[in-house]
Amino acid sequence: DEEALIMSPARAQAVAEVNALYKDIADEMGVLYYATGDDFVIEPGMFWTEVHMTYEGTQQLAELYAQFLLDNDLIPQLETD
Repeated sequence: DEEALIMSPARAQAVAEVNALYKDIADEMGVLYYATGDDFVIEPGMFWTEVHMTYEGTQQLAELYAQFLLDNDLIPQLETD
């Protein structure tokens, strides 16, 4: 059931709490940290289990990570012809 794969409010809260802890640790260590937020839109078909993404979900997440790396000058922008 596709609906069962969408994150419950309790699970969403737990993920937010863990992300906040990771952010605090990153801040203490002086390193960048990225967690998906509103930019990662969960839609039917993006997950095949509650935690495992389909190709489409993985592709969207990879694009967000790449943009974060580019925005923070951590990887060079590739030039296209």
